[in-house]
Amino acid sequence: MRLPPLNAVRAFDAVARLGSVRAAADELAVTPAAVSQQLRVLEGHLGLALTQRHGRGLVLTDSGRTWHGEIARHLRAIALAAERVRPGRRVVQVTVVQSFGSRWLMPRLQKFTAREPEIEVRIDASPVLADLARDPFDLAIREGRARTRRRKRCASSRSSSFPSRVPRWRGRYGAAMARSTGRARGSCTK
Repeated sequence: MRLPPLNAVRAFDAVARLGSVRAAADELAVTPAAVSQQLRVLEGHLGLALTQRHGRGLVLTDSGRTWHGEIARHLRAIALAAERVRPGRRVVQVTVVQSFGSRWLMPRLQKFTAREPEIEVRIDASPVLADLARDPFDLAIREGRARTRRRKRCASSRSSSFPSRVPRWRGRYGAAMARSTGRARGSCTK
């Protein structure tokens, strides 16, 4: 297995996210010609076209959109892993359903942040079910039944809502969450 050139991957990701070579060049602090060259290098390495000319700009091909969908989450995971090993502020990545995030989590977040300023909570309010083994989340809050043994189920109320988390989460952030939010009203089981 041979990795593609990582500078080319970064250039492609920036073009895909920002929608233009010029914006990608600005973000990467290089020239637009350098970004275009990296795109050619990447396409040569993969043996397929990821972009195509459209007017004066570029658009992603079907293959480009598919490949960006695959690599984007891994690049985010790398960036998040780098933040976690840096000294100082810690990051907790949480994915929640929108209703829970707006009605329960957001009203309590300011109090948590005041008590635990060294922990930065990033919230992804999405209806998409996260794969906690692959996606860069520390905590997932969804409605329904747990489908895997790697998650813990906690009854947080009389409804069927429960927090689901990666097992390593409790050791890293559990004590801080308990101090800031108080004990959960429900019970947790493995």
